[in-house]
Amino acid sequence: MERAYKTVKAADKLYTWSIILLIWVLALLVAGPRIVGIKPYVVMSGSMEPTISTGAMVYVKEFEDKPQIGDVTAFYTKDQTAVIHRIVDVDTATGAYITKGDANSTIDAGEITDSDIIGKYQKHIPRLGYFIAGLESHILQIGPVKLPALVLILLGIKLFLDGIKVLLKKEAEEPDTNWEI
Repeated sequence: MERAYKTVKAADKLYTWSIILLIWVLALLVAGPRIVGIKPYVVMSGSMEPTISTGAMVYVKEFEDKPQIGDVTAFYTKDQTAVIHRIVDVDTATGAYITKGDANSTIDAGEITDSDIIGKYQKHIPRLGYFIAGLESHILQIGPVKLPALVLILLGIKLFLDGIKVLLKKEAEEPDTNWEI
């Protein structure tokens, strides 16, 4: 029993530290860039392939200068949807930007003005957006608190391991009173 207890205790410790590490890594990838003015976005379509793949997490920073033709730019459409496409032209009469996804054969409908611009594409991490979107889409509400379902699953596993540790420890501490003579 002592050996089983030690094994479960070691597994519990490894599990706990793995979850702590995962939380820190996600915080650094999602929230960390915001400290320096970089906003993360999840790419939901293939319009920028092969430059940026569907499911990527892209990082966007406000322009320091005016956007130029060729810049990959994040902007809001008229219905307030965030889009990341390349500036392919500038309307000299209005100063509006004409954009197009790299994988699209036609330009985007509507022109983009300076007030629509979110920022300039900096970098991306392929497939990370799928994970982040999955966390955000499986939300459970308990009273006024909203939690990603994954948090509750991980908490359940932790409580299960703690319960097994308690049972094994009790069993190891209780003397065996069933002696045969």
